[in-house]
Amino acid sequence: MSNTWWTSDTHFGHRNIIRYCDRPYSSVEEMDEAIIKEWNSKVGLEDLIYHLGDFSFYRKVDVAISLLERLNGDIFFIKGNHDSDQFLKKAMMSSSVLGVKDIHSIKIDDPDAPHGKQRIVMCHYAMEIWDRAHYGAWHLFGHSHGTLPDNLDKMRLDVGLDNHDMKILSYEDIKIAMFRRGYKAIDHHNPKEQR
Repeated sequence: MSNTWWTSDTHFGHRNIIRYCDRPYSSVEEMDEAIIKEWNSKVGLEDLIYHLGDFSFYRKVDVAISLLERLNGDIFFIKGNHDSDQFLKKAMMSSSVLGVKDIHSIKIDDPDAPHGKQRIVMCHYAMEIWDRAHYGAWHLFGHSHGTLPDNLDKMRLDVGLDNHDMKILSYEDIKIAMFRRGYKAIDHHNPKEQR
């Protein structure tokens, strides 16, 4: 049985991210290997993982591709501001990469969700409003490295490594995080007041 996972902002090869985000590594090489180890310890060969942007900082695309080839699972990329078109184009030639989008919406079977399906809207950037938020859709994003203030009135979550002790997240991890959140309408989309 396959599982689904989420992460963002791996920043492979980015020396300064260690200092900027206080990552617990002494070198880029140590960081890269630790992220690969975390990824492969959770993600199985037939699992699906959504990477929500900023995969690598390596200028040589072939170096980034060689890291990609060491990772388990089928990968769907949500494009980040540091993901070059050249890298993504070459990554799409890999049999493990299923697609690339700027924004993507899926439904996950979940008996606890409305109508047994949990809708998830993914983008590299945090949104204030997203499709079907007023009906319980979740929004997953990255980019902010845990610096965006958490808002418990929004069913959204920063899935970036820096926001979760360098851990990749399962659906259950995200569901637990969403359990303590709610939805407070900030526009006319209030399901209790639908006309």
